[in-house]
Amino acid sequence: MDNAFVILAMPGLGYAYAFVISAYAFIDLGFAFVISGFAIAISGYAIAISGYAIAISGYAIVISGYAFVISGYAFVISGYAIAISGYAIVISTFAFIDFVITVADCTYSQTTNRYEK
Repeated sequence: MDNAFVILAMPGLGYAYAFVISAYAFIDLGFAFVISGFAIAISGYAIAISGYAIAISGYAIVISGYAFVISGYAFVISGYAIAISGYAIVISTFAFIDFVITVADCTYSQTTNRYEK
């Protein structure tokens, strides 16, 4: 009689064991969903951070463009400054030549008494 009970009870134990295993499988599936949710959230944060990085690099490109334009203006202004200093050198050269001529004329007039007559 004991053998008959065991034979009749075996399918029930198998079903209970299968139910426990499927419960563990559902728990593992729940953990997998939680982990994939975290992975999706982390990838969302990564996408947001890369978006901010793209925006910041865009601003950096704009700022470097402004810096390039400003350096172009500075180059033009320094060109004007070089031209003005060149004119100043020419004018001071003419003034120095005029000074030398004036000194020579005064010296000549002092030695010859040309202006005292």
